[in-house]
Amino acid sequence: MPAQPGSTATLLYCRLLLLLQTLPVAVIWFAAQCLFTISLAETSVTSNTILSSSSSMFTLLASAAVLGEKITPVKISSVAAVMAGTAMVTLADGSGDDRSHSLAGDALVLGSAMCYSCYTVMMRRQLQHDDPDTPALFFGSIGLLTALLGLPVLVGCQILGLVDLRAVQPKAFGLAGINGVMDYVLADYTWARAALLLGPTAATLGMNVQIPIATLGDLLLGHPHWLDSRLAVALTVAGTVSILAGVFGINLAGESSSSGTELGSQAVDEHVPSHEPLLAAGGEEA
Repeated sequence: MPAQPGSTATLLYCRLLLLLQTLPVAVIWFAAQCLFTISLAETSVTSNTILSSSSSMFTLLASAAVLGEKITPVKISSVAAVMAGTAMVTLADGSGDDRSHSLAGDALVLGSAMCYSCYTVMMRRQLQHDDPDTPALFFGSIGLLTALLGLPVLVGCQILGLVDLRAVQPKAFGLAGINGVMDYVLADYTWARAALLLGPTAATLGMNVQIPIATLGDLLLGHPHWLDSRLAVALTVAGTVSILAGVFGINLAGESSSSGTELGSQAVDEHVPSHEPLLAAGGEEA
């Protein structure tokens, strides 16, 4: 069929609409990353890790308020188990961190956790369909907005002498690129798919499985220092079991693919305009 008049204008309109929809999410995402990075210099690693785990609690509350997720005793217990397990493993592995922590640093970590929970729920509210293209288009828009808004700020800081990009070694740029691909592309994409399938709370809790995996890696690759203390061993084992119990518990509580579908078909559809016209304009069927 011949191209319909105005089809190019419609495509541009849909792309502009997508950017406007993702702009608040991009701002919240950048705020979460920025606050967390600053907090690393203002508080200890132990406090940072423990307080960061509060994002699961904030996500549960935000999901209940925005998406209509039901808060049940099992879900509360699962969140508490993961937070307690994270604290135990972190305290067992906290030696060698001699940095003091401040209330300002702790506040930055909590602010980052709250921004992260808002970002998670806003993303789930925006994305309605579990398909490979939707999260890719969504995160691509966030990356484009971050580049468009961040590069002028970076250039301005260079001109004003606030930063000196010439002092950064090429190897550092390379490592930053690798970290960006692994942490902000692959990890965020797979996590977004998990949030669509399981729901924001279950996906956020599931990310804490990295702690038991890291503990197992320590055992396989060498002799971790916490093996030298019975108390540290007990805390590590108890914390690992607590994290795994919390992750399995949140899934058994109903944050399965069926409940994720229910969130998408009921609460999300009530609040968010469909992205189908945007995808259709890109060549998919509406």
